[in-house]
Amino acid sequence: MRKLVPIKEIYTRQFGKLEPILDIPFMGYAKELADSKTELKESGYYKWLEEKLKIHGKVWDSLETEEDLLRRTQEFREIIRSIKNGYSEEKEDKLRVINGKIYGGLTAYEEDGKYILIDGSHRISAMNALSIKYRYLLICE
Repeated sequence: MRKLVPIKEIYTRQFGKLEPILDIPFMGYAKELADSKTELKESGYYKWLEEKLKIHGKVWDSLETEEDLLRRTQEFREIIRSIKNGYSEEKEDKLRVINGKIYGGLTAYEEDGKYILIDGSHRISAMNALSIKYRYLLICE
């Protein structure tokens, strides 16, 4: 089921605790990366990834080198540009199931009247940076 949900009503557990999506660090990083004058390696997002890499040796099971971090930072910038230029979920997102949960697009589940994001925190951060206040979520049951 798809449902139009205000961004301010979306939550995440991505950073270890339940919190409003508007409070995650990606929100500020998206605003910074929306400015094309910001050098990728100087961005807060790149530095955040770099810190996680130093601590854990790997980020999200796929980022292991400085080149990986730079590529991922560029991809985040591209998400912002794509949304700014008329992002289409149907065209861009490929849904997949991992450990019984749907990933791809903006996917969430409802729990105690709150929408908990499964996948899409970078896209929602980009939308917020571009002042888009509502978004359709794919609600998983």
